[in-house]
Amino acid sequence: MALRVLGQGDLFVANIQYVRTKHARELMETNWVSLSKKARHSAIEYKWNTEDSYIRVSNDSGYGIATIWDFDVILFALSQLTDASNRGEKIGSRIWFSGGDFLAFIGRIGSSHGGRAYQDIWAKLNRLHTTHIQTNLRANGSLDWKFVWLSEIKQGIDANGRHRGYEIVLADWLVEAVRNKRMMLTLSNDYFTLTGGLERWLYLWCRKSAGSQTTGWVESFDSLWHKSGVESSYSAFCKRIRRIINERNGELLDYRIEEVLYARKVSLSVERLVQHQMRRIR
Repeated sequence: MALRVLGQGDLFVANIQYVRTKHARELMETNWVSLSKKARHSAIEYKWNTEDSYIRVSNDSGYGIATIWDFDVILFALSQLTDASNRGEKIGSRIWFSGGDFLAFIGRIGSSHGGRAYQDIWAKLNRLHTTHIQTNLRANGSLDWKFVWLSEIKQGIDANGRHRGYEIVLADWLVEAVRNKRMMLTLSNDYFTLTGGLERWLYLWCRKSAGSQTTGWVESFDSLWHKSGVESSYSAFCKRIRRIINERNGELLDYRIEEVLYARKVSLSVERLVQHQMRRIR
């Protein structure tokens, strides 16, 4: 994998074959995106630490809040920047990439790279560009930070109508996470095979909460419902969780998940799988 420098800290994606998928740990335990492919216009809000810290995600444009599938673009960018940083390169917020680069990264190598695919990517960029985030998470309740996921988006088309890639500028909030290596986590190589929005977020929650620890993690369905930010009712959310457990035979990529009764609350237990076998590790 190599990145060619365009300007000071600005990167051109040249080869993505060996780049591991990275995510910012702050964005994994609590959901910051829409988990539905239907346009969402209601805000996502969550408070914790006795309500001293909060997040609010909104989009007042016609695009709707960026989805967890749109966020694949952010994962692509974070992974490129992390790889460059690990190799000692100076990183910045501006990245150029082709549609083929992105599609290969998310495992759609054999898919069409034609007009429809490029239109879909442009739609993702527009939702990321118009979704507003407000939080004081890193300031421990004392300061607000407002931003959009992508402050600039450009689509290159030459005089003959041929597509020439995209240029994006990431929010400084995201770039700071890359510079602080402790804030980044590596995802499973199979993350992009998860097709459901709630499935994807549940995996991210598992990765952040249980990680590689041998004691696993237990959290109530009620807590997960609030963290997920979904618009559905609590009962509907519980049904969806149970359906995921049943359909996947209790295995979500490299984690074992099951419904348990913990402290008199219906809860989800998650444990890291060892050597790809489903066995309890605590």
